[in-house]
Amino acid sequence: MRGLEKRRWSSSLLEDVLIHKEPQKIAVVDHIHGARERRPSFLGFLVSVKRYDMFTSIYIYRVPRENVDAFLRIQREAAAIYESYGALADETYAPVDLKAKYGCVPIFEALDLGEDEEIFIGISRFRDRAHHDQVMSQVDSDERISDLYNEVTKLLDINRVVRGEFERVV
Repeated sequence: MRGLEKRRWSSSLLEDVLIHKEPQKIAVVDHIHGARERRPSFLGFLVSVKRYDMFTSIYIYRVPRENVDAFLRIQREAAAIYESYGALADETYAPVDLKAKYGCVPIFEALDLGEDEEIFIGISRFRDRAHHDQVMSQVDSDERISDLYNEVTKLLDINRVVRGEFERVV
């Protein structure tokens, strides 16, 4: 991104701000709601609004405890590949609180999590379905992804991975 500076607003951990060296424009990239541009009146910049539909692939992994470190190494390598081909983000989340709350079933019960397993959630974000398809055609043809897939199938039961693609509706 030539000609751009990247800054983080301390008031929000969700937004990366890209400020053009030309002081006429400011674009805000919000990793949850997509990209948009806005007019910060206190700065007097001229800006228009752009929102992406947001398309997400979600994976739920059950990983044997003894394989967690190797699994996370693979996830880091895969994320770098996804993002190098244009994915907005490719992130892996570890659990913080899996207890039942608000009348909901705890996730480990819904997924039949084994006592020796850890759960991780992988989320890949794209602007829209077309962007997803474009990025994934490149990712899928990359030999490094095939090698990482073969490694991960040795670490966990791939038939127990839960996967789905979603688009934002609200």
